[in-house]
Amino acid sequence: MLGFPQRQWGSRRPVAIRLHIFLAALLCCSMPLGTVSAETLTVPANELKSLFDHTMPYRGQTFILPETVRADKLTVFISPSIFQAFSFHLLLTEVDTANGLHPTRVLFESEPLDIPRGVSDILPRTADLGGIELRGGQVYAFILDIFVTLREIRPDPATLWHYATLTGMNREAAYAGGEHISLQIDCEDPLTGLPCGSRESHFAASWTVEEAEDMGFILEYNTVPFQIPIVPALELLLLKNN
Repeated sequence: MLGFPQRQWGSRRPVAIRLHIFLAALLCCSMPLGTVSAETLTVPANELKSLFDHTMPYRGQTFILPETVRADKLTVFISPSIFQAFSFHLLLTEVDTANGLHPTRVLFESEPLDIPRGVSDILPRTADLGGIELRGGQVYAFILDIFVTLREIRPDPATLWHYATLTGMNREAAYAGGEHISLQIDCEDPLTGLPCGSRESHFAASWTVEEAEDMGFILEYNTVPFQIPIVPALELLLLKNN
């Protein structure tokens, strides 16, 4: 009777275990601890203040979140313009606090948001942030920007003062997690009447902290569950059952 060598499956078992672990890693490398939670940060806008025009083309607010989140929507408040309808861009930026407080890298820029012509009123304007990740403990700012709009439309310098409005503010300065910031530009282009320089050079300047009030805003976001790697756990489980 002929004898055939028996296959040594036992020696190959660790290879199979490793293959299972590798496949598990491809499918899912981590598991969330906790659940996604929808949250809202609200600072009520209860007055109109803070001139927003070609001499003060930026209005902003810094803020800090206690944990990492996915930001979905940001609502700010403006008033109609008495003389001329126009628009602004809403920016979300990082902030430098080491060399005089000022915005730095733009993380998000909205499409033009309209400022209608009309009588004084507090109007909400909302931008969809698309779930952008904001890290807990880091200083961010949102910036209302009409400089880019005026640069694009280039109105007659004699009518620049028509492109002006007010922003919705919280008169009690109730938000402790940030500051209302602004930039007054004294340099004027002699041909266009617009502020000298670019957005980049404006951002590099030292901005003013307006301590008397905060900007009104609503930030809608989802918390990000803590991620626990599952591959080591799978490996321990498989080896234990070997």
